[in-house]
Amino acid sequence: GPKADSMYARLKKVSRVMGFQVEGFVSTGKSADNCLRNCNVPVYSIDSLKNMIASGSIQTLVVISDDAGINPTLEIINKLLPLECDVLVDAEFYQKLSAPVRTQNIIGEPLVDVSHPMISGSTANIKRFFDVAISAVALLLIWPFMLVLALLVRMDSPGPAIYRQERIGRHKKPFTIYKFRSMYINAESAGPSLSSPADTRITPLGRKLRKYRLDELPQLWNVLRGDMSLVGPRPEREYFIRQIVEKAPSYTLVQQVRPGLTSWGMVKFGYASTVDQMVQRLRYELMYIDNISILLDFRIIIYTIKIVLTGKGI
Repeated sequence: GPKADSMYARLKKVSRVMGFQVEGFVSTGKSADNCLRNCNVPVYSIDSLKNMIASGSIQTLVVISDDAGINPTLEIINKLLPLECDVLVDAEFYQKLSAPVRTQNIIGEPLVDVSHPMISGSTANIKRFFDVAISAVALLLIWPFMLVLALLVRMDSPGPAIYRQERIGRHKKPFTIYKFRSMYINAESAGPSLSSPADTRITPLGRKLRKYRLDELPQLWNVLRGDMSLVGPRPEREYFIRQIVEKAPSYTLVQQVRPGLTSWGMVKFGYASTVDQMVQRLRYELMYIDNISILLDFRIIIYTIKIVLTGKGI
């Protein structure tokens, strides 16, 4: 579109000085073909980007939003995030999603990186170090307790002790989450549905596990593997993510970071039994992403421990 043409012209002027090369445009099936005539550079398809990024010929993708609205641009960003490449958007578009905005002046243009959280590399490394260290030590110390819980789950009702479910993680990558089973088997035979405090699908033991958040303990393995972090937005299922995005397109920002064993949303809001409540909880998750730090993580962990000890999980 016209905004992308204008950005190309500005980047072209400084590309040689700044040491980068504008490789071309990516077609979204709209007006991108005009760029080939106007700018005399190649136009690629989104599907071809994966191989180009793998070959190392592309390092950064710049998404310039036109007047089509937020949702079409978010659909494009959602296709790009799993490619594990830097994705930058113009500050005007980011302002529509999240405020206040901490912009970065990148190559002379106010572009915002939406493929990474507003966190320094050193802080990210320290956060991952604590994730690995704490989850590994915790698993070594409490595995006998977890074994007892697994036996109790098997005795409480028919079915496996560990419940596996696909969730969507960082950059929209699916992963298998592990929990102690707190519901009767085939609880979702009629389709995905959110649980509530009075949910009849929850087993007697499962209600106690949820009250003290003990059903989440197997997710320490997810943290150790790198699927999750100790602290981060709670991972959701694709079925509910589609519904959340329809009401709150800014949910795509949550997928910048690893999902967490606990989160600011879970601490301040708690479990959500409807999609509208999930949208309300999203405000706390976005607040966390905008202020992410090691100190904030420890505060959330302390709050979580308090919830566990007081049995306010439900």
